[in-house]
Order: sequence, then structure tokens, then C-alpha cells
Amino acid sequence: MEFEPSLQGTLVKATQSLWGWQATVFGLFTQPSRLSRLLMNDWIMRSLLSLKRNAEARVVDVNPIFFFNYRRSQATYVGGRIYDALVQEFGAGYVFRDFESLVVGRQWQEGINKALSGCKAVIAHIGDQWEEEIEIKRKKKETDWVVDELKIALEKKPKPTLIPVFTANDQTKFNMADRLKRIRDKLPPDLEVIKNAFANIQGIFIRTDPDFRQDLEKLLQALWSIIQDSKRDT
Repeated sequence: MEFEPSLQGTLVKATQSLWGWQATVFGLFTQPSRLSRLLMNDWIMRSLLSLKRNAEARVVDVNPIFFFNYRRSQATYVGGRIYDALVQEFGAGYVFRDFESLVVGRQWQEGINKALSGCKAVIAHIGDQWEEEIEIKRKKKETDWVVDELKIALEKKPKPTLIPVFTANDQTKFNMADRLKRIRDKLPPDLEVIKNAFANIQGIFIRTDPDFRQDLEKLLQALWSIIQDSKRDT
């Protein structure tokens, strides 16, 4: 039996011997027919799926190293690829994203606090209308989970490293300094902790193909450096 990690989960490959005890017992009660083969295949598939669930369940207890902060309304194709690439690089369970990582039945605040307690860095995916969405949600009196997550992270002690990761629909007009200034200018006064965090920081701009992998490598290198620094500090 072989286990192979993938972006869709753990792939399980197994070889079933016709001389195994299960096949012998199964053969006592069924005739070698198309129906019996279908039933045997179904039994094998259910057994493998159960084994796959048990194998993947082990990562639930892993403490996340990185926290992926994002807007679902702006989780474009590139944003999804960034998260998938992080999981592929560091492993399932080590990259926290609320939708996938929060345990069923746990309070949101409790889950976020637990995830951030051991995180080394917060990767904030920021699309074109990121700061405008703050104003829209406030006018509608809706909870802004992205802002709440960032506030909790930035008020932690020790504070995790904040890495803004930018994507843009019009890549030719993107300017990092202008984008950071626009965010600071648009943030309301009560979000001073987030505004200050964006005052002296360098973000990473990730383009679409054919430049996606090249830009992504900069992010991965920065994250590996954070891991190495944390090991030297311990």
C-alpha cells in the first residue's frame, strides 16, 4: 500500500491479492459473476476510503505555522492557487484557512485564537477592492472577518510576521508603494493597528501565468526564512 500527498488530499494506492482471506471468504458465498466482482470492488473502495479518512485525520492535531487571511468575495483563481501552493509546500494542517481548518462545533473566536497562538506568519491575500470592502461591510453593518482576524493577529504577543500578498486584475498598472499608501489612507481610525502594520512593510506581488511560479517562489523563500529564524531562536 502506498500513500501519496496531493492538493486534493492523500492518494491511497493498494494492491488486492485474489488469494487474500477476504477474497476466499467472499468466494464461499458468491459465484464468480459480474455482480460478485462489483460487490468486491465496492468493498475494496469503501475500505480504502475509510483508511484515507483515518490517515488524513491525523493532521487535525497539527499546530498551524502559517495563517492564510483572505476575502472569500475576492478569492480569485490566483488567490486559490496561492493557498493550494502553500499547502503543497508545507503540508496539510500547517497552513490555516478558516473555511477548511476550523473544527466543526468550535467557536470562531476560539478557533482563530488557537490557530494564531503558534503561527509564525500571517499571509494576507489582498485583491483590488480589499480596503473598499471594509467600508461596504461597515455600511451594511456586517461582520468583517478579514479585519477581525488581522486585528487579533496584530495584537498577539509575540506578534506573527505579516506578509501582504497582492494580486491585481490589471497587472501592468500595479505599484507596491501606491497600493500600500492607498490602503493606509482608506483605513478608518479605529483600525490603527492594521494601518500601522502597513506603514513599514514590503509586500509581495504575485502575477498570473507565466509569472505565477516565479513570484510564488519569493513568498515561499520568505516563509522558509521565517521557519529557519524561529528555529535559531529556540
